[in-house]
Order: sequence, then structure tokens, then C-alpha cells
Amino acid sequence: MALVMAACGSDDPTTEAGAAPVTGSTSSGFPDVAVTEVGTGSQSSLADLNGSDLPILAWFWAPDCATCRTLAPAVNEFAEANVGRVEVVGLGTRNDPDYAERFAEDVGVSFPLVWEDNGASWRHFGVRSQPVVIMVAPDGSWVDRTNGLASVEELQAMLDSVPS
Repeated sequence: MALVMAACGSDDPTTEAGAAPVTGSTSSGFPDVAVTEVGTGSQSSLADLNGSDLPILAWFWAPDCATCRTLAPAVNEFAEANVGRVEVVGLGTRNDPDYAERFAEDVGVSFPLVWEDNGASWRHFGVRSQPVVIMVAPDGSWVDRTNGLASVEELQAMLDSVPS
């Protein structure tokens, strides 16, 4: 990425920071993982995102991640500039849901931030540190991925790379 390639790290010292998705799992869409929307407490499954007519930008974040706080305004600006062209969802885990809610209030995003307790979605996408952004095409294929910070222009380029 053009700004800074930084990541807050992992609680598991045996994993590589920012590792790519597992080979062979690059077109499996979103897993059936229970999530809770930060702020509302609404519960759903990530699998509900499968079958969307729009690409989905999945932003993996953690509330104690300084780089995630830095990236949040760019993701939010991208989301607001592309309403009706892309869905944006923030996938958080680690720490506790109350801390996640404070994070959401602090960064002030206009798109849903969801929380899961066990990191299953992170494992599904091969995410071992945050922030990571993955662009998922409507057919479920993983089109592009970036680790660390990204500019609005870089996020836009990810969306523009989705096949029509």
C-alpha cells in the first residue's frame, strides 16, 4: 500500500502477520459464522452476505489496533463515496464487545461493524493480523487483498478491479 504497511499483530506468535488466504480457499465467499452488530446487538450470520448483487469490502479490525483507527476514516470515506456500488462491513474480534463499541463510537463509521467471539471468519479468510481489507466479488471470489493502511484511492482501485 502507498501509505504505510503496518499491522498491529497477532496474539498467536506462531502465525505470520498478514498471511494470505489459505491456498484453494479463494472463492468461498463468507462463512456461516454468527456475528453481532456493534452498537445495536443485532445478530446474524456472515453467510447472509453471500449472494449479494454488490461486491463486498470486508475490513478486518480490532479495537486495540492503532493502525485500524488510522485506516477507519479512509474506509468510511470510501463507503460513503460508493453507496449502491459496494457493501462495506467491518469484521472485529479480540478483546471484548464493550471495547469494540467504544472503538466504533471513537472512529465514527457509517457502515456496519460486526463482532465475533472466536475469530472463525478471520481463519476462513486467512487473516492473522489487522487491519486487512479483502474485496469479495458477488460470486464469492476474493478479488483483492491488502494488509495495513490503504488510501481511499487504493480502496477504489480494489473495487474497480472486480470483474463485471
